[in-house]
Formats: sequence, C-alpha cells, structure tokens
Amino acid sequence: MNTTTGSPMHCCGVAIKPTSVSACFERGRSRMRQPLPGIPGETVNDHRGLQAAFAVRVVDNRILEIGFRATTCITLIAYCERLRELIQGSLLEDARRLDSTDLINALPGVPAYRQNTAVLALFALRAALLSAEGSATPTDNAGATA
Repeated sequence: MNTTTGSPMHCCGVAIKPTSVSACFERGRSRMRQPLPGIPGETVNDHRGLQAAFAVRVVDNRILEIGFRATTCITLIAYCERLRELIQGSLLEDARRLDSTDLINALPGVPAYRQNTAVLALFALRAALLSAEGSATPTDNAGATA
C-alpha cells in the first residue's frame, strides 16, 4: 500500500502486495541454492564489497525464469528476491522501467541507510537483461529455437 495515497503499489502494470524483508530474505536464501536459469549477467559490485548477479531466460520478449546470486547481506538478498518476484513473467520493457523507488516501495521496512542496496540489485538485474538481449534468438535465449 502506498502510505502517502493509501492506494495499492504498482509495478510493471500490476498491483503488488508488500512483503517483509525477512520473508524475502528466507525465500531468496533458499532460491540461491538452485541452478541459475538461462543467460547470466555480469556480477555487479559496490564500494562495500557487496556483489549481486542475475540470470534470466527470456522467450518472446518475456522473462520466463530469473535467478540470482548475492553476497550474504540480508537486505541485498531480500531486494534481489523481491525483484525476481516482481518481474518474473513480465515483458522486458516493463522490467527495464523498474527503478529503485519502485523496489524500495515494494519492500517496506528496510532502514533508510540500507536502501541504497536496492540500486545494486537493480544494476545487477540490468546487466542480466543486457546479456539476455544480446544472446537471444527470436524465440528463446536458453538455446532452444522454434
């Protein structure tokens, strides 16, 4: 819920339900144990030594699968998992429009001094989207063609 207007938050044209940092962290920590799908993006680092990388499988301009790896930082893992939840199934152009304010609003409860971690997660996602776009065939970037 948008606390200023009282209306639901939206991302990629869809109303989103807020979730807790701890819930996103737990889901993300479990998901990081699974193999990465599709095309991996470059690993992105910040000045504190935190790292994140996403991998995506895109078919017909739609993100079918997305996974990530991140250094052990509760906030970073939670933001990466929330990004994954928000954009899986979305069109590439919708995913590209997502900004750090959208991500911060989609994961309330992160202290202000840790919210800059959302930017690292977004940069890592954008690196994966660029890799996927550069590797895509007309139908699938996972190696299958129609």
